[in-house]
Amino acid sequence: MTKEEKDMSRWEPLLGIRSSSPPPPPAAAAKDHEDLIPDPEDTTLTTSSEEDDASQIEEVKLTVPETDDPSMPGLTFRTWVIGTFLCIFLSFVNQFFHFRTAPITISGIAGQMVSLYLGQFMASVLPDWTIGGVRINPGPFNIKEHVLITLLAHSGGGIKESTAKGVEAIALIKLPAFYKTEIPFIAALVLIISTQVLGYGWAGLLRKYLVEPANMWWPASLVDVSLFRALHEKEDSKGIHRLHFFAIAAICSFTWYILPGYMFATISALSWICWTWKDSIFAHQLGSGLTGLGLTAFSFDWATISAILSSPLATPWSTLVNVYIGFLVAAYIINPLLYWGDLFHTKRFPIITNKLFLSNGHRYNVSEVVAGDGLTLDLQKYETYGAPHMSAFYAVLHWGLMFAALGATIVHVILWHGKAIYCQYKTNPMEHKQSIHTKLMQKYKDVPSWWFWAFIIGNALIAMVIMQTWKHIFQLPWWGVLLSMFLNMFFTLPIGVLAATTNRFTGIGPLCDILTGYMFPGYPMANVFFRMYSAESIVQGLAYLRCSKLGHYMKIPPRELFTVLVCGAVLAGLVNLACAYWLFEGVGNMCVESGAWSCPVTANTFSVITLWGLVGSSRLLGATGEYRNLRWFFLLGALAPIPFWVIAKTSPKLKVYAKAANFPLLFGAASQWPPATPVTYNSWFVTGYIFNHLLFKHRRRWWQRYNYILSAGLDTGVAFAGPLIFLTLLYFGKSGPTWWGNPTHYLDHCPLSYCPTAKGINVTAQYHFCPVH
Repeated sequence: MTKEEKDMSRWEPLLGIRSSSPPPPPAAAAKDHEDLIPDPEDTTLTTSSEEDDASQIEEVKLTVPETDDPSMPGLTFRTWVIGTFLCIFLSFVNQFFHFRTAPITISGIAGQMVSLYLGQFMASVLPDWTIGGVRINPGPFNIKEHVLITLLAHSGGGIKESTAKGVEAIALIKLPAFYKTEIPFIAALVLIISTQVLGYGWAGLLRKYLVEPANMWWPASLVDVSLFRALHEKEDSKGIHRLHFFAIAAICSFTWYILPGYMFATISALSWICWTWKDSIFAHQLGSGLTGLGLTAFSFDWATISAILSSPLATPWSTLVNVYIGFLVAAYIINPLLYWGDLFHTKRFPIITNKLFLSNGHRYNVSEVVAGDGLTLDLQKYETYGAPHMSAFYAVLHWGLMFAALGATIVHVILWHGKAIYCQYKTNPMEHKQSIHTKLMQKYKDVPSWWFWAFIIGNALIAMVIMQTWKHIFQLPWWGVLLSMFLNMFFTLPIGVLAATTNRFTGIGPLCDILTGYMFPGYPMANVFFRMYSAESIVQGLAYLRCSKLGHYMKIPPRELFTVLVCGAVLAGLVNLACAYWLFEGVGNMCVESGAWSCPVTANTFSVITLWGLVGSSRLLGATGEYRNLRWFFLLGALAPIPFWVIAKTSPKLKVYAKAANFPLLFGAASQWPPATPVTYNSWFVTGYIFNHLLFKHRRRWWQRYNYILSAGLDTGVAFAGPLIFLTLLYFGKSGPTWWGNPTHYLDHCPLSYCPTAKGINVTAQYHFCPVH
């Protein structure tokens, strides 16, 4: 090994770069890997690891089994019964909680656990009958049935951890808190059915590039693989059984969540700076982990740590480093310079906020500028009332850096993955090296390409008919539908590469917002549906690809997986719609700013479409627009990866540093802030450092057996504890004890972080504790 190679290898663990071909474990450590060695008496189809030439990811080698039993049934009577029941249940509950001020999502892991016991129960009580060629009870409940049931149940919110986006659009149109316009139920119904599987078509055609290659490993899928193996495989090795470890972790997580969820909420966002300087606005702005910069703020609540940024235990170390560095630069260098430099007169507003304001610091009231139809801009009212203003944080760190991340994504994928994608396109699948998992999957019939083309063409035709039939409500013309779907086709591949390799991605929502703001100014719902047919359909497609990779790892026949995902998505959408209409009729003051039903996600969307849809991009980004310079962030993002790629190709000494810099992650780090907060980023990184760097490096055996199981157990405990606390206590008005550690407002005891600091700004009507400067 040369001196340069030694120097680079010394830095690789710190920067999260792992060898693409890790050496086999030494003989002395063979015992630590004994559960990875195939049983010579095993009659299932298998291939040795030595034949797995294309496999490059060590985490996959340590987690995913390299065996398959093609005779094992998957899409059975039990699969449909249990999966349909859980899909309906999760869809209803998640939609119900979606509009709550403190939204809770019951994770698909909860369905994964419940389905195991339901499947085993049905296997023990059902008769072994055959009706219409369908065997009712085909023997013991098996792992492939469990995977398919889980994916069907996940369609109720677990795959994307969200509900149908069409329901959010309907809420924006229908509810008095937003545009209060009537929408025919038949229009809502057809909209939901047609938009639930929009992204499946183009994503399905890209499986060759985003599922089959071994380096497209979809890290989050390994959590699911680990839990399925723990629930079904027998273990004879020493140590705690993985299923027992999962149960212990889930019980501990469930028990612990009673503290941050009910008894001691302050531990969700500890901020000692605010406690020390109780009357200082500057200290509260600096220390608040929720509405400030979060210096030293930390959380002991797993829901706070993992809910927005995903589980740090399932996130690769290189991703953790890039995201956290991006956050640190944004939070502690860029934002302080913007705020105390008073860019965009941002001292008139809170230091961290995504709300819209008038120039006097008061909140912007959209109802003052809409026309009589409730869905379009009244220019005369707008000129009288004034333009909306954003904080510098929201303008630059949210929108500007998201623009940069989008430009960086395209160039990054072209430079670092373009050659591999092109070779994959030009090479016959039977000729290039394949991973063992791809070889094993060749036993099953693949989904024909024409199925996916039918989805693309069919959905495009239905979307154009819907938009044209109710154009006075939906506002998007037929050619806007085609343009949005073109963006979907163009961006799914580069964004999918990032999602498949880093567990994170930056969507094209900002680009969609700007385009529609230029094309359809004054028409906010055109913005909503253009984004739905482009950016949101990409998210749907990525969910399909991630599930396809899970099916690839677990050897699920592709046609069975496709059928389950499509049926589950449509069923979930219908249940979401029914629940939403039930709430619209039964809950008074739905989505008002205060109260238990403030609809925070929908309210944020309302702010977005007010900016870019109602007001329009030309008024904000045009030659005279206040935020015109944000346009340059696209170019900044596109140029940033190029010097580092050149350095990596020309300088062996600096290659390790240049290769480690992932600009889509660096620029996109702050894009989820809010709803993620500084306390989330700090706790997320520290937790990931402990498990995915220290333990992965020094306790590899423990990490292999328990890391992903621990992640699943922590998620499961919160998934059961959160809704249970709400349904048994909070729903009946029985809030937790009121004391210093469990305040009713301002969780981290940093209320002054809401206060503006510009002279002459008076917001005491909204925040009584804020002084007038």
